[in-house]
Amino acid sequence: MHIGLWAAIAVLAAGLGFVLFGGLASTDSSITVTQGDFELTCPTGTVAENATLACTLTNTAEEAKPWPVVAILHLSTDDDRALVRGTLIDVSLGTPSPGATIDGGVTWIGDTLVGYSRFDWSGTAGAKGATGSSRTVNVVASHDSFDEDSEKFYVALGPDGSRGVGLLYNNKTGVTLTDDDGPSTDTSLSNLKLSAGQSHTLSPTQGRQSRTVAYEVTEATLTAASARGTVMTMSASFNGSTLDLDGRGATSIGVISEEESAAVPLSVGTTTVTLTVTAEDGTTTGTHTVSIVRSALGDGVDTVAVSLPSFTLTCPAEVAKATNAQCTLRATSSAGWPVVAIIHSSADGASRALVAEDPIIPDTDPAYSKDVSLGNQQPARKAFNHGYGELFSGGSRTLYRTYGYEKFDWSGTASAGDTRTVTIQIHDTSGISGVAAEIFYVALAPSDYTGLSQLVDNKVPILIKSPTAVTGVAVQNVASDSADVVVETANPAGTLYLRYRAGTSGAWTETEEEVTSSPAQFSIAGLTADTKYQVQASFDEDFSAGVVSGSFTTLAPSVTGVAVQNIESGSAEVVVQANNPAGMLYLRYRAGTSGAWTETEEEVTSSPARISIAGLNAGTEYQVQASFDEDFSAGVISESFSTLVPSVTGVEVASSAGQDSWYELSNMISVRVAFSEAVVVTGSPTLGIDMDPASWGRKDAVYASGSGTAELTFTYQVTWPNYSSQGIAVLANTLALNGGTIQAAAGGADADLAHSGLNHDPAHKVDWRRVSPALEVIMVMTCQPAQGQDGATQRWTVAESQEGKSGVRLTAGLIAGSCSVTSPTNAVVSWSLSGNDADRFEISDDGTLSFAEPPDFEAPADSDGDNVYEVTISGAVGDQTRQSSVAVEVTDVDEAPPTIITIDPPSATVAVPVHAMVSGNELTLVFTKELAAIDDAAARALRYAFVVDGGKDRDGNAVDGQAPTGFAAESNLLTLTLGAAVAVGDEATVRYVGAAASNALLDSDGTAVADFNVTLTAAQR
Repeated sequence: MHIGLWAAIAVLAAGLGFVLFGGLASTDSSITVTQGDFELTCPTGTVAENATLACTLTNTAEEAKPWPVVAILHLSTDDDRALVRGTLIDVSLGTPSPGATIDGGVTWIGDTLVGYSRFDWSGTAGAKGATGSSRTVNVVASHDSFDEDSEKFYVALGPDGSRGVGLLYNNKTGVTLTDDDGPSTDTSLSNLKLSAGQSHTLSPTQGRQSRTVAYEVTEATLTAASARGTVMTMSASFNGSTLDLDGRGATSIGVISEEESAAVPLSVGTTTVTLTVTAEDGTTTGTHTVSIVRSALGDGVDTVAVSLPSFTLTCPAEVAKATNAQCTLRATSSAGWPVVAIIHSSADGASRALVAEDPIIPDTDPAYSKDVSLGNQQPARKAFNHGYGELFSGGSRTLYRTYGYEKFDWSGTASAGDTRTVTIQIHDTSGISGVAAEIFYVALAPSDYTGLSQLVDNKVPILIKSPTAVTGVAVQNVASDSADVVVETANPAGTLYLRYRAGTSGAWTETEEEVTSSPAQFSIAGLTADTKYQVQASFDEDFSAGVVSGSFTTLAPSVTGVAVQNIESGSAEVVVQANNPAGMLYLRYRAGTSGAWTETEEEVTSSPARISIAGLNAGTEYQVQASFDEDFSAGVISESFSTLVPSVTGVEVASSAGQDSWYELSNMISVRVAFSEAVVVTGSPTLGIDMDPASWGRKDAVYASGSGTAELTFTYQVTWPNYSSQGIAVLANTLALNGGTIQAAAGGADADLAHSGLNHDPAHKVDWRRVSPALEVIMVMTCQPAQGQDGATQRWTVAESQEGKSGVRLTAGLIAGSCSVTSPTNAVVSWSLSGNDADRFEISDDGTLSFAEPPDFEAPADSDGDNVYEVTISGAVGDQTRQSSVAVEVTDVDEAPPTIITIDPPSATVAVPVHAMVSGNELTLVFTKELAAIDDAAARALRYAFVVDGGKDRDGNAVDGQAPTGFAAESNLLTLTLGAAVAVGDEATVRYVGAAASNALLDSDGTAVADFNVTLTAAQR
């Protein structure tokens, strides 16, 4: 009955191994299958009912070749399939000419049922173009009343003499069958069979029927043959509950015509199996109901037996927990001792007694508990194995059952009448498992059998019974004079006894109830308020065994919860929840956890009670307690809360701008911040305001006045270069203490500084240039040489550069000196150069003067060739300009021998950096492979992917962790622009972590460069 999954996979794999020898092709109208040098070409991919599709098989080789196997196939995976094998064939092979034997059948390839019909001509086909190089293969479509429009079958080729269906399955092409018939409404069955211990032939026409099976039978399958085009599904139920048929919760599964169904688990009693047949039209249905009655053990029968031709193993049908089950193995004739096994099945769900590991409940799971095992046997067993396996459920090719097993085999031969005892250990304790009975199986197989399926097919069940017992007692709905007692039981049956009493020594009051389900509920009344009771439950009338106890106390007025609402800086409302509210409710509160209590009280008759308290300090944590006990010695519920602190309630610009809504230079901007209550200020807190453009950005207004009130004023004086054409904005949540404090005037609690902001307001614009003549700012500019000469002489000296004499130079960078503007402060300066040698220099935004090209003493490039370069530096701020004329003298330097770096042409298949060169602030990495160009989007992304260590600032201090600001890729060079340059001869460590990003660094093939972390010594570029 069972076929292992590996077997089906092996068949499929065998077929797949030959796919390379065949193929298929098609034109707009014809279809072609190839096998080696042969082509089977059909003029069209469709054939009508009652018509013949004439295909041509041709040898395309230059020499004679043996004729291949020709076949037609149908697949169970096609919902609409034209049958080539079975009781109602739609398509067949025409009689081969010359003659050949046609054979066929139905077989499984993996999870697909394949029908096939084939033949193989003897002899060889003539060479290409010669007589006898081609033959006609006729495919005949029959005619019937079923709707077969668009049903599919396949033509296929296989190697000459091959018998494997897998080869044909993997070298096929589809053909569509067409007709003019309408969908059938036929839901009839031609036969119906039940397999349950033995085969039972059922009526295919009777809607309801029943069969009785033995106690030992635990599974059943159906096999049905239905009309063409139908769909069959099967469901099952027991005691009104639907059954899980696939182990994953499916209550309905498909059934293939003439194929055995998946197995249905059977419990003692009646299991109802319903087979539903849906006709070809998709709406007409018919049902067949089979009631399978699994018998109980007969009166006086307490054993089960499983047999082989020479042996019978007899075991107790039911065993108790924490015991050993003794089975007797008897030989009925001389034979080698058989394999004895115990098994559990996933079909039994939570009721299975675990024998061995189970992928659903693995033995590594903390919840795993092994229930059953084979004990030490006498004499010693020859072999012992355990584990789990999966087998098809019944005849299904898609549904599996999982089986855990232990098995052993005695050596030697038994004579007729010999017996041995098989010991099975039940590990479950005598406690309650939660199920009435757990099931496992004993099984036999012939001596030396190493598989599993024969054991599964030859097994009988054994039940591990759990006793009837009380498992828990709980008391609910407790009032002052009554309560409900809820009793949880295992396997409830019979009379359940309950008793209760006040305290631990009073007289018991008893009651009882017949139970058939759990939990059972008892209502008890006439109890005394505020009294502790003991309660017990048992199935033993004398309460001498199996007693479970509980206790409860009837209710008195009690506080169940305290909450504080409507909290202000000096008051709050306390909400007290109570059970059985009656009498005086006492409340007390205090600041902190050790201060003096303030007490109050209130008569209550309902819940909740609300008590208002006042005179509290702001920003202070309070503890509050409530109880019906005046001394607060019992039934106390506590809560804590904090009174509110001053908070910002509004922000506004309090000052007025001048003419045309502009603040001018030195004007004062005032911003008022309102609080929820008076606050006291110390120090100089600040408040952030915003101007434009972004480079001028945030400014901080400083506290000016308002301490002791609920309104504080912050001021800011307009200075150069404040400007805001949009008007100032107040930035949200920028109120900062700046080393000072803002606290409540009452209590001293720190204020909450969170606040909203104000958008830019054109009524409060700022322009520092709007200044009266009396406040004119005079521009001051100073210049000095780079190498420390006296700036007053305006004659600077620099040594000639070695750059360009030890490799290829890419950029200049020899600094001659610098200029700066000291007044007005923070001025934005526009620099320019003039004079005879101005084109030999460059000046940066920060006023640094450097040579455009490295000067060479031996080849002066100044206008008069005397190595003294003359230039005038101009700096402009607004409408003011200052100039400084300097002469830069270049002196001679002994020239060291050049350093030569030889870089091989890029030829590697992987791009990695191997050299580094520097020029000014540019660090160039040499890769082993050419790189792709870097666009703007990639350059922006790469800023976050590179980190460079090894640069130095102007003072010579190390600068690590630099993020390059510019990227350029040319050939196999990647140039990074740095804020702090790396010096020649220094080491640079470059880390790249962007390989997985969408804008990664790519090589010339478009492959992402792998992440790297390299340290390289920088040479001059």
